[in-house]
Amino acid sequence: AVAAADYTVGNQAPVLGSIGPRAAVAGATLSFAVQASDADSGTPLLSVDGLPSGASFLDQGDGSGQLTWPVSALDVGVYNLTFTATDAADSSLK
Repeated sequence: AVAAADYTVGNQAPVLGSIGPRAAVAGATLSFAVQASDADSGTPLLSVDGLPSGASFLDQGDGSGQLTWPVSALDVGVYNLTFTATDAADSSLK
């Protein structure tokens, strides 16, 4: 009998958990967690591009991060944020 298998050797990019679309309400705070994992290279570094004015994102240093945004009536609109998980051992792996 013959069996075939595919193997990947070397450091693999981290995996960012699903975030999905979010809706915010003026006068309330939008807050949610972001999760990432890296099976072979320690804790991934998390970042975000496109944060609206007044919003903040904190990488917790454990593969999770927290977005917090106190939304005002002036913030009405659509915002496209890009979250990135970067390999702690090789910053070219995202």
